[in-house]
Amino acid sequence: MDWIELVKLVFQIVFWGIIATIAILTYLWARRTIFQPIRTEVFKAQLEELTNILRMFVGKEELELRDAFGFEKLFHVNACRMYDSFAATFFDVKQDIDERPYNRTECPSSLFTTDYAEKHVRVMDGHTRDVNTPKCEEGPPDPRVRAAMWNDYTHGELHVPQTFSEMEKKLSDLLDNPLLPSEVTTLIKAYQELAFSNLEMVRNILKEAAPQMVGNYPTVESLGESSYEWIRGQYLHKFRDLKPKADEIVSFVRSYYGTDNVMKV
Repeated sequence: MDWIELVKLVFQIVFWGIIATIAILTYLWARRTIFQPIRTEVFKAQLEELTNILRMFVGKEELELRDAFGFEKLFHVNACRMYDSFAATFFDVKQDIDERPYNRTECPSSLFTTDYAEKHVRVMDGHTRDVNTPKCEEGPPDPRVRAAMWNDYTHGELHVPQTFSEMEKKLSDLLDNPLLPSEVTTLIKAYQELAFSNLEMVRNILKEAAPQMVGNYPTVESLGESSYEWIRGQYLHKFRDLKPKADEIVSFVRSYYGTDNVMKV
């Protein structure tokens, strides 16, 4: 290799070195002027969503968290429905469902057990029609038959108040938000599952209480003088508190606002 070819080789090396340097500097400049604002806007959007989450949970005590789901009303309307079913089974007392607290305006949604749905609910024209009312409303008069029918009571339809449905939708919308960190969606999912476990608990305590009603209310008069308090005690005892899970969400959101995260933007 003579000196001319050597000069050419050195020139090419220097030329491509300069090109590579320019490319790297251009990328770094673009990263600071283009990519950085994008990251900043994403973080701002995250902070806005996390602020909304804080408004849902921060400073809320246990009763406030329960009220956000309408749990007290959920218990009341379902206890009322069980009492109405008992009155229909044993005393042929008919109720106008539209006038009861579990009517479709106040409780537009229901959760059915599989067995109950197969026996009592038909799908017609895309809508569910409840045929829940026990056949005993038309007879039979034999108390033993009525008792046998009541023995199978499972509270297969759980009436869900509008308040619970609205809160559940808020949580579901948060879970579908792609801007939220995966850690907070995991915590929200756990909170949502806790709420549903308490909802199912209401069904279970009513099912457990149903057999006792036969001895508690032997006449329609005694049923008319009754209250739900003896069942409500079990409801309060078995309710799983929401606040510990809510505090975990608040704790994470507050840590996400930390200086270390802001400096990464």
